[in-house]
Amino acid sequence: MNAEFLINVENGPLVEMANRIPPDGVMREETFALRDLLGLYGQDLVFSADGTPSHVRSVIKDVLLLALDFEGEICSPAAPLGFRLGISVLDTRRLKDLAESQFRDGGADIQDAIRTCSFCTGPSMDCLKERRKEIFGNAREMKIEEMRTTIQALISGRHVVLVVHGGENDLRFLERLQIPIQPLYIIDTQKAAQNPLGLTARPSLETLLTILEIPHVPSILHVAGNDATYTLRSLLMIAVKDAEMAHGLDDKQQALVVILCKLAGSPLPESVKKQYANRGNGGEGQKRRREEKKAAKKLIREQLAEIQAVEASKY
Repeated sequence: MNAEFLINVENGPLVEMANRIPPDGVMREETFALRDLLGLYGQDLVFSADGTPSHVRSVIKDVLLLALDFEGEICSPAAPLGFRLGISVLDTRRLKDLAESQFRDGGADIQDAIRTCSFCTGPSMDCLKERRKEIFGNAREMKIEEMRTTIQALISGRHVVLVVHGGENDLRFLERLQIPIQPLYIIDTQKAAQNPLGLTARPSLETLLTILEIPHVPSILHVAGNDATYTLRSLLMIAVKDAEMAHGLDDKQQALVVILCKLAGSPLPESVKKQYANRGNGGEGQKRRREEKKAAKKLIREQLAEIQAVEASKY
């Protein structure tokens, strides 16, 4: 069964995407948008150009990929009193340079290609707790007005593609707070993953990271900066998995796939792995320490009883 997919591009025409019979999982327009943004379509998939500018001598679109995660409660039309906002950004200008370096030299330095920042409003103690759990970015406490200005400066003069994971709350949050992001596309990784991974249901972020084999620790999820980063990494790995099904990718496209895989699969820092490995065994360790302490107290009581018995026998 053929299906025609259309994506509405701001200040541009509707984009007619290629017809394709989906193998397993539902084919979503998010997957087509991802292929078009990164130029990762083979000879069997023909895409028509849209109004989004590409880089010179490159099929990669000139955009900021901006992943967003909101942590908090939206329970009224007004702005939430306390919340955490994580933003993770990949500039395709940097991505293009990395892919060219990979193609030309067989390698590229991907360090700091993905930038993460997070913001926190509400009680200072909540912000401190958020900061302690973050491994990407560093939560900054600031007022909503300052947050708007900071985000505006981050995206000024650029086309933005917004990336979310099941992002209904995230989008409501942007609307309530009047955050100045007007994206060309909104890509939901839950939907984009369905066809490339053969999924019939929309996975949680933790499930998606596990399926994609992206290094992570479950206990550091549901932290705004971490989730934003992992949402962006998931998108890149989804693009890799989708490209694996394409036929006729040229050498430059293959180099881009290598870079995407490196960015998405970047290992956790050793310090983080050790820290959370210790926490993972924390329950058993604490139990053992309690038992040792209890045994020590019992021994002291027994020794004290013996001393008292000896003293009593003298009289």
